[in-house]
This record gives sequence, structure tokens and C-alpha cells, in this order.
Amino acid sequence: MTTLLKTAGALLLGLSLASCADTGSSLEPVNLPKELDAYLGEKEAAVPGITPGAEKTIVWAGARGAKTPFSIIYLHGFTATRQEPAPVYDEVARAVGANIFYTRLTGHGMSGEALAAATLDDWMNDTWEAYQIGERIGAVRDRALERPG
Repeated sequence: MTTLLKTAGALLLGLSLASCADTGSSLEPVNLPKELDAYLGEKEAAVPGITPGAEKTIVWAGARGAKTPFSIIYLHGFTATRQEPAPVYDEVARAVGANIFYTRLTGHGMSGEALAAATLDDWMNDTWEAYQIGERIGAVRDRALERPG
């Protein structure tokens, strides 16, 4: 639980700092097809040198493609992949009945050269894609945090 809280705190700090900076970046539109598993498989297959098991993937709580009341989006830390904390997040998702999307930020799960070539734009767009997928596989917003009206 402590690791989860530290990760959430680091993410919030990073988002806060990023929101203050003018990066000149823009989010690219994400056009997700109906079949997300095939989309992710094709997209990751087009990137040479990914460590097996580090690819973007969805772990479905039930039937493939069935939306859950909420979803979990796993954004790994710098130089990390989804394998490092395994199986913690799978167990959390299973315990709460949520679909989970494991993203792979550009350059991660690859060579040092690939990681060095990644840009802030790449990672912002990877995160935006993850959010869009999270919305498709289950709700990602906490309605209690939304402003009324």
C-alpha cells in the first residue's frame, strides 16, 4: 500500500509540475477501433525490440471487451515496465473486479538508445492514449471529484 501511495503522490506531483510548464506540446487525437486487443497487438508489433511481456495490454476482469464499472490504468515509472510490480496490480484489479490497462511509455521495455530517443510529447500522448483506453474499458473518473453544474 505504501508503494501505491508513493506512486500516486509522484504522479500527482509530476502532473502538477507539468501543468505549470509550457511545453509547446499538443495531444494527438486517439482513434480507437472497436477491437482494442487487436489494435494494441498491431501497434506494439510495429515497434521492434520490445522486451517480451512489456507490451501494452489489457487484462479483462471478465469477458473480453466487457466494460467494468471502473478501470485501472497502470502508468509505470521511469525506465520501468509492467513486469516489475507484477502481480500486485493484477491482484488489485481482480479483487475489485476492474479491467486494467498496462501501457508502455515510448522507449520503455527496450534498449537504452530507444529510451533516450523518447520525448515528452511521446509520453504525453502515451498517457492520453492510456486515458482514452481506460474510459473505453471502464469508468476512470471518480464522480465525487467532479464539480457540480
